[in-house]
Amino acid sequence: MKQKIFVLLIAMMTACGTFAQAPSNDGDNRSSRRFNPERMAKQMANELKLDDETTAWFKPIYMEMLDTLMTIRKEGHLDRERRNNLTDDEAAAWVEASFANEMRLVLVKRSYYDRLKTRLTPKQLLAVFTQRGWEGRQRPSWQGNRDQQRGPGGWHRGGFPGGHGRF
Repeated sequence: MKQKIFVLLIAMMTACGTFAQAPSNDGDNRSSRRFNPERMAKQMANELKLDDETTAWFKPIYMEMLDTLMTIRKEGHLDRERRNNLTDDEAAAWVEASFANEMRLVLVKRSYYDRLKTRLTPKQLLAVFTQRGWEGRQRPSWQGNRDQQRGPGGWHRGGFPGGHGRF
């Protein structure tokens, strides 16, 4: 009897683990985190604190800009496998092409800057056109608080990167 209950308990635990790892259909899957210009435009409009009229004007322009920039970036992308198999002449040509690609990115950003500056403030334009990292945001829990990890002698305890303070 105890053995049957134990087997049943193991089966239930296995089933619960299987259902806990099943993919959900609530929109929180990997595809929803990919490049989504509409979501990004909505987030940017919220961050800029735009009114409804300005938001309606801003979102299509911003989405168009994101699509254009992503298209240019994809054209200039070189995957690792292909990069390792380039000849010297091909590598030199790719570097030259990447410079031209960067110039296209700058020109596109400049044209959208000229369009957006008619209704956005300089601080709002700064938020639109600068890279946003972790400044002013809480770091993800997996990063921890790096400022506290670094002590007076260097990294962590003992002054060695990844060290534990003892030899």
